[in-house]
Amino acid sequence: MKLKKILALVLCGAITVGLLGGCSGSEDKKEEDGSKKEAKGGYVEKEIEGPWGEEEIYLGSFLNEEKKLEVYTQTGGEEPQVYSYTQQAEDDWEKTEEVWVEERIDVDTYVNYLLRGADDNLYLMTTDVVDTGESDQITSADGEFVLPPQPTYLYRHTPEGETQEVMLECMDLEYQKQNGGFLPYYLGVVENGDVAVVGAATTNIVLYDGATGKEKYTLGQRAADTIAKFAGSWAFIFSFTGVLILWMIVNTVLASKAFDPYPFILLNLVLSCVAAIQAPLIMMSQNRQEEKDRRRAENDYKVNLKTEIMIEDLYDKVNAILEKQSALEKELQAKDKKHL
Repeated sequence: MKLKKILALVLCGAITVGLLGGCSGSEDKKEEDGSKKEAKGGYVEKEIEGPWGEEEIYLGSFLNEEKKLEVYTQTGGEEPQVYSYTQQAEDDWEKTEEVWVEERIDVDTYVNYLLRGADDNLYLMTTDVVDTGESDQITSADGEFVLPPQPTYLYRHTPEGETQEVMLECMDLEYQKQNGGFLPYYLGVVENGDVAVVGAATTNIVLYDGATGKEKYTLGQRAADTIAKFAGSWAFIFSFTGVLILWMIVNTVLASKAFDPYPFILLNLVLSCVAAIQAPLIMMSQNRQEEKDRRRAENDYKVNLKTEIMIEDLYDKVNAILEKQSALEKELQAKDKKHL
């Protein structure tokens, strides 16, 4: 008992000393003369005037491999031009025309992102603004309108000057139809080339393989999905039922030599273990499916809200046109009465 009391007192003393040390560390440092030393931040903000003209549209900026600021801009018109400005000094910018970007955009292309990934490659994500007809529009199970699929592209530009298209699973048109569309809200690239994407309808980051474009799963997630998929199939039901029947027949026929005689206690133990392991795996898979359903529901809500705003705007415009038409009709009627 004495040893336990001593250990408890030692632990309490260590915790108290740690707390006092943490509190004292947060106090402002003082100079030798007793005056407080002002705390300084880790960076300094500085406003920089952009080198581009008023007719150019800002696309993105980042630090290149030489730690110099690069800014990308785009001009309007039928043949848009893309320029990069590299800061050599405070007011000295080197302007370069980026042909590799110009070759992949036109007047109907919207540039979502242009950035430098952690793998030192440049990435360009674009969306073709197309007028989708009624046949291309998607409706959910309850008949509500959701986001139509839009052709979206991602390109990787290497330091050697090669440009490759990276096809992510979420950008596929069939995938968009099944998952309520795709609106890129965030794009990032990690050191190994994997691409992180956040849709506009959710704050969850989804990581895609930079080589295959497939969504990346952990070993546990893949195992949970595989087991849940097999456990919910007729193949599992028939095969497991066959094993149970064979187990009982064999142990009944063997009688005194049976390894699990009636009432099949070992079989009950096996079934309990299988159920104990299978239930959490199925719940894990269901949680992942619920997360996907939640993303889809959030996307439906945002699209429906945007559609409602557009309909209200169109309604106001139609009312304004009708009011003008009514006023013109009254003016014409008044002129006709004067002539009569």
